[in-house]
Amino acid sequence: MIRRTLPGLVLCVALAGILHAEPRQGVAPTTGIRDATPRVHAIVGARVIPRPGVVIDSGTVVLRDGRIESVGPSAKIHPPADARLWDGDGRTVYAGLIEPYAHIGLPDAKTQRQRADSHWNVNVQAQLRAAELYQPDAEALKGLRSLGFTAALVVTALGIFHGRSALVSTAPGDTRSTLVRSDVAHHIAVKNPGTPKATWEEVTYPGSLMGAIALIRQTLLDAGWYARIHARPAAKRAPVEISDALATL
Repeated sequence: MIRRTLPGLVLCVALAGILHAEPRQGVAPTTGIRDATPRVHAIVGARVIPRPGVVIDSGTVVLRDGRIESVGPSAKIHPPADARLWDGDGRTVYAGLIEPYAHIGLPDAKTQRQRADSHWNVNVQAQLRAAELYQPDAEALKGLRSLGFTAALVVTALGIFHGRSALVSTAPGDTRSTLVRSDVAHHIAVKNPGTPKATWEEVTYPGSLMGAIALIRQTLLDAGWYARIHARPAAKRAPVEISDALATL
């Protein structure tokens, strides 16, 4: 096996090129030469910090198909026979950070509002899916990587009910290759972080913090009612207006 050097590797985020460069197995027939990129990598002899307070002076990190398979002292962790070896001597590897709340790669509010016609109140946009709207922003992702972030949770900034978030990798690539997980969670906020004006102040109703809380409670009650109505056989229920927002909740 050939031992290779990772020039300039200081942070685990610099390892993202290995972690996320693993090609995903496609479903379409292969045209031309098949990709034989190694699927297993081992960083040997690096200073590894797997979690706060734990330091391995000479450690080995084994990655298979873009996921960490094992981490530990080099004396105990032996690289698999099929691994591509990377010399980590003099380098430090630590766990990447996750940005827990970001709006990067998402369209502006005007574009989002064009999809926001599922509920009578513009602040209820539970039907929005960040996974459908997300387009990687190369410059924003580069900035996050430079700070040590290897992933980000992206969510829309429209209304009080923001819809469902998506976890994305900060590694370079298109939407399909960087999407780690879709529909991570539903998000509700009465004020967007970093903004001077609360979302509920943008429209006549709810118009106040008390009104915003009332809207949240009523929307969740309506979602329960909507689910119970649609649980009945079609022949035994009265026609109900379709609401993607309530159906999603």
